[in-house]
Amino acid sequence: MIEEIRKRLDVYDSSPTECDGMTRICSTILTKEGIKHQPMLGSVVYQEKKIEPHFWINLANNYCIDYRLRMWLGKDSKIPHGVFNVKDFPRLKYQGNPINWEPLTAETLFILTLPFTMTV
Repeated sequence: MIEEIRKRLDVYDSSPTECDGMTRICSTILTKEGIKHQPMLGSVVYQEKKIEPHFWINLANNYCIDYRLRMWLGKDSKIPHGVFNVKDFPRLKYQGNPINWEPLTAETLFILTLPFTMTV
């Protein structure tokens, strides 16, 4: 099940969104697929670095969905990315509260997942 969720969501990793937008995208996809999940808002602490506010998704069995943690903490492989078991990263501390929101409309989902190219 986790591998299926990962395969379904990894394709959206390239969206030009931060943690709020990416969490909304993932939550929308999971809702449409009928997969139980809980969007969260709070903070993440890794070593001495704290990110607040931060959005992510909690799944059953200590799994978490967070595609934007490395955006703020760096590309270190010790920092998880995507769908992972929080227990595998004991130095990472998530604290937050559940939030509820409606799934994105098809139009908004389309816009948030359009390829982004920057021209100078």
